[in-house]
Amino acid sequence: MSVSEQQKAEMLEAFSVFDRDGDGKISTKQIGNVMRALGLSPSEADLSQLITDAEKTYKDGNINFDALLKIVGPKMNTAMTEDQVIEAFRAFDKDGNGQIPAHELRHYMANIGEKLNEEELEDLKREMSQKEKNGLVNYPEMIRYMMETIKSK
Repeated sequence: MSVSEQQKAEMLEAFSVFDRDGDGKISTKQIGNVMRALGLSPSEADLSQLITDAEKTYKDGNINFDALLKIVGPKMNTAMTEDQVIEAFRAFDKDGNGQIPAHELRHYMANIGEKLNEEELEDLKREMSQKEKNGLVNYPEMIRYMMETIKSK
């Protein structure tokens, strides 16, 4: 799976931040920092495996941007599953009842992760207003609706 031009530009920007001496290389130990700068959250086990594999291939312990693309690029396209999204929202569910304030859900959806365009945001607001009860939204139900909408596009 290839990365988009926008993703490639984001990766180059992150790579450049860690290429402090400007020689076009970063240490394999910095792969995790680059991934986190890109908004990825690799587990310690995954990161350890990526670094070990990179060090086998790049014996001097340094990688260039093309190598980073090969290593991190496939991770850029890993979409979250419905259950993973629900689990992520559980952190905002202070009462543990499957509901969060509608205004908070709107804020998270508009500002975190993949940015929604105006039309998508309006669709989300319209759907949420129908499902909202006492200012609260059942987020597992809302996320299922959104995931179905995404799949149908």
